Amino acid sequence: MGHDEATAAALERLRLEADALAREIAAAVREAAAWDMALARHAKGWREQDHPRGDDGRFGTGSGGGKPTAKPGGKPVPTSPRPVRPARPKPTAKPAASPKPQPGKPVPTSPRPSRAAGASAVFAAREQRHAEAQQGKLAEAIDKGAEAIDGSAPSDIERIERGTGALQAVEVKTKLKGRAVRMSAAAQARKLRRLEQHRATGKPAEFHTVALDHRGAYRTEPDLDAAPQFPCRYKRGGGSFDLQEMELVHSPERLNHLMGLPPAQLPPKARPTDRGFWGKYNGTADPKARAAMIAAALASERKRGTGRAAAMRRKKP
Repeated sequence: MGHDEATAAALERLRLEADALAREIAAAVREAAAWDMALARHAKGWREQDHPRGDDGRFGTGSGGGKPTAKPGGKPVPTSPRPVRPARPKPTAKPAASPKPQPGKPVPTSPRPSRAAGASAVFAAREQRHAEAQQGKLAEAIDKGAEAIDGSAPSDIERIERGTGALQAVEVKTKLKGRAVRMSAAAQARKLRRLEQHRATGKPAEFHTVALDHRGAYRTEPDLDAAPQFPCRYKRGGGSFDLQEMELVHSPERLNHLMGLPPAQLPPKARPTDRGFWGKYNGTADPKARAAMIAAALASERKRGTGRAAAMRRKKP
């Protein structure tokens, strides 16, 4: 990397960190304003005109407060460094007791903005951009007919075979930390539904998972520009598994070859998993039972999402 490119990259990182810090400051200002409004509500009946300010702008000091500014002997009267706040009215109802700590359970606390959270958001955005860039690069490496799919589609890359019309759908997992490839049951259900929709047209369809192991480049090269796509890891179908359970692939030609093989001819580590949702679905022969599995997984995801949204609304002040 040249000097100018390194400088530009450093400036971009500083800009992202500054934006994150600005968002933290704005959140802290909003929190302070909320506290001021709450104190004002508690101080109902207190009027500023009944408490004149002193010459220094503070309540109850100086000539405006009606008190002497110095004691006999020339010693100044000590003043409070902060404005005097009125006493809060006593609550009519007994306040709720603070949660008691229980063995093995943390005491819930209110979240507060932190600089670490802002930095984490910056790095998460950088990781997401890197992962999205890998989809387009891998599509070019696989075949000119392969296309990267934007957004939250069931697959990241799709290719329609010339002549047969077969669908080759690919999920790209870019690993920067950890060694596990994970897919929820609902995510697997959407991928399987995509395959079944294409198969309903009378044309074959297969799903593939490709994992790019960029953990070493992530630790040593902050920009990740030089992270290679090969060797990568390959497995037919979807699911959750370790990188070591996937076939090591050293070239685009080898990857294309594996994608075109029947499942029975694949190397052991490249064969579909027989565990989890994917394994159970492939082990079910009845089409109606398969459709019911997909519907149940998607319904469960919607139910969890509705519950989380309701919990967030309850937490809002």
